[in-house]
Amino acid sequence: MNFDLVTVAWIILAAITSAIPVAGVKQFLIKKEAIWIFISIISFCLVIYSYAKIFTNNKHQISSMIVSFGLVVFNEDFSYKKCVGLALGVGSIYLLSH
Repeated sequence: MNFDLVTVAWIILAAITSAIPVAGVKQFLIKKEAIWIFISIISFCLVIYSYAKIFTNNKHQISSMIVSFGLVVFNEDFSYKKCVGLALGVGSIYLLSH
């Protein structure tokens, strides 16, 4: 996978900001402060925007990176259902890009 520095920065931003909304909602439920919901919404917006920037140029490479990241970092198993889902996802990305 050949990524430029800007794409790597978007990937890192997406990884960081995707974890913030969960923590923000948990803090809102504990402390009942509305600022946590605001932080979660802003973080979700950043995640969506960074995914849009990433998928603009690297549609085929990103799907393999996401699977590799999930297998290595989160110790996910690779079951038959996930294999079928991955094949359907790659097929849909291919159809959308052509």
